[in-house]
Amino acid sequence: MLASILGQTQANGGGPYNVLKDLAAMGATFPLAAAGMVGEDDNGRWIREDCRVHGINTAQLHATKERATSYTDAMTVAGTGRRTFFHQRGANALFDVPHVDFRNSSARIFHLGYLMLLDTLDSFAPDGRTHASHLLEQALLAGLETSVDMVSTEHPQFREIALSALPYTHHLMLNEVEAARVLHRSIPADQPAALLSAASDLLGLGVRQSVTVHTEHGCASVTITGEKLHQPPCSSPRVTAREPPVPAMPLPPVCSMDCTSIFPWPSDCNWPSARRRPRWPIPHLPPGCARCPSAWPWRLSSGSGNRPV
Repeated sequence: MLASILGQTQANGGGPYNVLKDLAAMGATFPLAAAGMVGEDDNGRWIREDCRVHGINTAQLHATKERATSYTDAMTVAGTGRRTFFHQRGANALFDVPHVDFRNSSARIFHLGYLMLLDTLDSFAPDGRTHASHLLEQALLAGLETSVDMVSTEHPQFREIALSALPYTHHLMLNEVEAARVLHRSIPADQPAALLSAASDLLGLGVRQSVTVHTEHGCASVTITGEKLHQPPCSSPRVTAREPPVPAMPLPPVCSMDCTSIFPWPSDCNWPSARRRPRWPIPHLPPGCARCPSAWPWRLSSGSGNRPV
């Protein structure tokens, strides 16, 4: 059976990277730093540069010639949105405890992801604990708050790896499939009571502050102080078509002002400054561009910003 590929895009991703980029996009006022392992290759250099332009410190994002930068092929079914991931661990497999030095960091929160995909950290030391648990313990001793995310995979030691890390984890985030593998029982994704019960049981296995179990039907969170919260899924409009791309044409002659001082241009844009595309939505057109709508295809809307037609 052959399936057709209707389109493709390329971007970086993964839990820690997404968290850092989201915080950068939200204008976080505290320092952001990445720690990990990439290959000494084009992808690795692109990731480091992308972090740099978004203000993310990469002093502890190491590069190696032994492995290529890790990557994932994410296959999405157009009709249903169902996704399947094919993952190449690459340099991530070499990431280990000595690669993170908390003494030279001003961080207050350490987020580790993903358990089950970091071969060296997921392996067991002679004392019977995983290297990941030792890394988390070092973060605790340095005064950091820890959070852990894991991934749904058929790891033969899934439960053992998770149990080793939980006592050194302040906040645990996982889905119902992962929770079921740790607890060795079925957890219905659409039953809030079952999700809250699973979160409570995981908290009882040593997690220090909170456990959040997320599903397509919502999420449930339990804290060490006894709070139990359930959040149903948020309703969002179904996207039926992508927004048209920004036309690659020069701005009209009437627009000679330096818009980059007013518009929130993407810092990673490679277009010349006079042709850069804005990050949507734009709150308003600058006064000097009052005549642009007649020559440049903007659709003006006071409620949703100005978007290209």
